[in-house]
Amino acid sequence: MPGHAKIEMKAIDHDLDHIGMVKFKLSGTEESCGKGNSDCHMSLSEWSAIDKTTLSKFPFFNVDDDRPIESIIRPSNAEDGNMESILMAANHGPGAGSLRQVPWGYLVHTGEIRTVHCNGQVHVTGPGRWAIKGTHRCFARWSKQESLTKDHIADGPFTFVRVRRGQLGLAVENGKPVLLQEGVHVYNNPLFRFTEFKPVDAEHVQHMSYHVLRVPRGCFGKITEQARAKLLPEGTHAVDNAVFEYKGLANSLEEYVKHGTIHIIQVPKGSLGLVFESSCPVFLEEGVHLYDSPTLNFVGIRNKQQPQILHGTISRFRVQKGQVGLAWLDSEPVLIEDPGTYQVDSANFQFESLVDASEKIITLGAKKIVTVYEGEVGVTYKAGTLAVLRPGRHYIDSADHMFDAFLSTQQLSLRLNGKNDVLACDTKDLVKIGIRADVFYRINDSEKALTQVGRSFIPELVKETSIATLNNIIRSTNLGEIATSPQPSAQSEKEQMEKVRNAQATGEASAPLFFDKAHDQFIAKLHDDFLSRYGLEITNIRIEEFKIMDDSLAASIAGQAIKTAATQSELANLEGQTRIATQQQEREARMQQIRAEAEARNLQISAEAEKTQAEVMAAAQQVRSDAEANTTRTRAQAEADAILMTAKAEAEAISLKAKAEAHRAELLAKTPLGEKLSLLEVYGDVVKRSNEGVEKVVYMDPSTTSAGNPLALLTMQSLQRDLTQLSTPN
Repeated sequence: MPGHAKIEMKAIDHDLDHIGMVKFKLSGTEESCGKGNSDCHMSLSEWSAIDKTTLSKFPFFNVDDDRPIESIIRPSNAEDGNMESILMAANHGPGAGSLRQVPWGYLVHTGEIRTVHCNGQVHVTGPGRWAIKGTHRCFARWSKQESLTKDHIADGPFTFVRVRRGQLGLAVENGKPVLLQEGVHVYNNPLFRFTEFKPVDAEHVQHMSYHVLRVPRGCFGKITEQARAKLLPEGTHAVDNAVFEYKGLANSLEEYVKHGTIHIIQVPKGSLGLVFESSCPVFLEEGVHLYDSPTLNFVGIRNKQQPQILHGTISRFRVQKGQVGLAWLDSEPVLIEDPGTYQVDSANFQFESLVDASEKIITLGAKKIVTVYEGEVGVTYKAGTLAVLRPGRHYIDSADHMFDAFLSTQQLSLRLNGKNDVLACDTKDLVKIGIRADVFYRINDSEKALTQVGRSFIPELVKETSIATLNNIIRSTNLGEIATSPQPSAQSEKEQMEKVRNAQATGEASAPLFFDKAHDQFIAKLHDDFLSRYGLEITNIRIEEFKIMDDSLAASIAGQAIKTAATQSELANLEGQTRIATQQQEREARMQQIRAEAEARNLQISAEAEKTQAEVMAAAQQVRSDAEANTTRTRAQAEADAILMTAKAEAEAISLKAKAEAHRAELLAKTPLGEKLSLLEVYGDVVKRSNEGVEKVVYMDPSTTSAGNPLALLTMQSLQRDLTQLSTPN
């Protein structure tokens, strides 16, 4: 196929692009960034743990005139509440030389002082009554009286200052700055002058050339010393420098701190710092970077996970799985499909964008990635020659290889419509009818269809040709021949003729109804012709409905159809009634036959049942007779055996009893007592047995119980007599 080999060859160019970009791909552990030209670099954990006061080893954290605050703060020279101490400091001695204490002098109250100006000097006196000495009265005078509860008292050269807790006192002595510590300060010096109070916790206290700075934890103090920018670490700093300037505080936790030429850049984990060093772009790795450079320009912090980071000539981008990166390298388009992170530092590289790899067309310059789905083809032209892309993923790298569009090869449908979505046709008898129909087709040979017809003209060709063909078929047919076609599928003219010949040979009907005929003629006329000439396969035509356009004719036909339908309905009813009567008679005859067969069957079943029952009863009687005979024989044998065993037992018992009685009698006969006991036992048994079965008792006179009377009862007298007879020898 023309152009197909070219397309496969361009896939090799895609591999070359991949090989060319491998050198810019960063591995999982590789990061194309570093420390730059920073003066110091440390990790974030080291920066968090380091004592910031130790940063003075770096020049931009070290102040030349920094000194201990104790060296510039003056302590108090008097004890607060101690009048003697205050007067001693004020008079430079124990007392005022121009005053004496007298009962009638000026009264100075407790807790107050009063000054006296004498000969250009000021003397201070405490509580009591005081008078000016006589020798000093001409040039001495009293001044105002002041309470020591005041924080500041000034009278000529005398100065009293109470610096409260949490304050600093600012004063000037001999033109030089003085910082007063908390407490009472008393001076009698014309060169000393108190200025103001300042809070001791103030961020910055400046007094002439003195600077006291308190940098809180987590901050840096921005200063300028000798026109050079510096940073003060946390803590208290005292500086005596006339060209020192304080610029404020900076948060040490901020990502970027800038003061003059000093830069502190904190790059968080998973991020990059973007800076220009002498106009050259640089990526900084995570950590803290300290710079003292006038040529450094901080751009910002970027997350490494961002799809694209552009910084000067550096392009860093991430191609995720399922994405394609578009870029230009040395004026050549590059399509990057291999997932990963890439970093290119080149003025000739320009990253364009990331696109979804599932897009059907990805284009950058002359390079293209075209994905053709199943059921379609891609239409391209290579130097003006048609090149059809089959389903798959195609890589194109040629300026003269142009992509046009996608062309579906699936089955498509077109509505053959005219006015009001109905196609108007004239029948052979000049009746205008309207037809609603759809034609179905698909592209079988895409190259032939594109070269012979053109992509945009295919639907028009199919539609116009189908309308003309259907009109010709309708014009050759009378209105009365119109009917619905059962033939739904495509069939060539050769196949149709073969079917007709087969039907004629077998004697079947070979003349279809009109819509069958119209459908088959339509497919037969267009199917083979379109397939051979244009590569288009006409697969089916579906005629949904038709109607007569002339309303009066339609009404007349409808009326005739109603009459015909009524007649057909009446005939159908008569035929149905006849069929029902016939079916009824056949049903009754069938029912009679079924009943007769059922009765015969029942009689046969009854006879067989009686015969079977008689046989069963005879067998049962025989079984019972046999069983009874066996039972009788068994019972008689058992009774005989029982009688025999009983007799044997009784005989043995009598024999044993006789032997026992004989032996007993023999033993009893050997002694007189034994004879008597035996006789007594015999008498007892006789009485016992004589009373067995007696139901009535008759009273008898005992006197009648004489010897020899058979009805006499056995008595003790008869027993005694018998014993006597036994004991008397014969």
